[in-house]
Amino acid sequence: MSLLQARNVDVLVVEDSYTQALKLEQLFEEEGLSVCCADGASRALMWLENYRPSVIISDVVMPDMDGFELCRQIKSHVKTRQVPVVLLTRLSEPEDIVRGLECGADHFVTKPFDCSLLVAQVHNILLNQKIRSQKSSDDGVEIYFAGKKHVINSERSQILDLLLSTYEGALQQKRELERMNSQLNEALDTIKKRNAEIAELAVRDSLTGTFNRGYFNETFPGAIRRAQRYKQSLSLIMCDIDHFKLINDHYGHQTGDKVIKSVANSLAKSLRQGVDWLARYGGEEFVIVLPETDLDGANVVAERMRKNIAEREIVCEPQSIRLTASFGVAGCHPEHASMLTANGMIAASDRCLYQAKKQGRNCCCHKELK
Repeated sequence: MSLLQARNVDVLVVEDSYTQALKLEQLFEEEGLSVCCADGASRALMWLENYRPSVIISDVVMPDMDGFELCRQIKSHVKTRQVPVVLLTRLSEPEDIVRGLECGADHFVTKPFDCSLLVAQVHNILLNQKIRSQKSSDDGVEIYFAGKKHVINSERSQILDLLLSTYEGALQQKRELERMNSQLNEALDTIKKRNAEIAELAVRDSLTGTFNRGYFNETFPGAIRRAQRYKQSLSLIMCDIDHFKLINDHYGHQTGDKVIKSVANSLAKSLRQGVDWLARYGGEEFVIVLPETDLDGANVVAERMRKNIAEREIVCEPQSIRLTASFGVAGCHPEHASMLTANGMIAASDRCLYQAKKQGRNCCCHKELK
């Protein structure tokens, strides 16, 4: 409702921002209250010379006159001093509260304001008007704050309302901060989980779920250093699926992928959890790292792996496939660990694998490193 049309209204909104004024007007009209808007303090004062709203809601920062001065002038006139004034402000400094008390403001609502909180405060103001005495004191109270003297002209009920509204606004902000903090913590937890998943994907082979060659190249030298530092045995097994190219050519790449996954699962079953580890080294090649395991122990593991693969039947419609694998094993005892290198162990196990292939496949060949 425009000022020209307004007569007896529940709420006078003083706001130089058209969008904010419209928002407030719609908000209170939805609550069944009559509303008119003034786009500045001067126009509001002119309208108040003839009419009295039940409550005034004013922005603090306005070009022609700020909300504190508007409130002071409203409270200095006998005809308007009993009209409650609600100031919309960011309350960035404690002095704002003192200035509000000094000018006689009844309530503070912090920006950005919560609509439900503002509506509740206005309803409380209208209710309190009916039950409070209209008697007021003409004597101001002098106080000193932040090195300055202030004269407080508010009544006790106004002071109480102002302090309660300030506390209520602060409490609302606290709850909002707690909610946002909770959301932030949830978001951080999600980010940490996603980062962990990404880091895990970076070191895993997408087909088999085993570690990939990049992880092996980066981590295997560390296994050698630990064996040297703690004078422990270390062995490396290299495994290659026999005649894999024929399987791919005859049955197709999907079946080939199924074979690779099946072999990876079979190899993993022979590992000591949390100690040994497996990586896909190439297309149909795998490497198995066996810490604290000498050559004899590694031969036992490799032979068990070979038998498990040979006994495995892979169902590929319309028939099943049986396959074999060859193994090259390189290992050393603790007294020789100081001589180990990553390239040396890989080359040794690769030569043993080549020897197993040359001997007819489906067997294990080994070499002790000294």
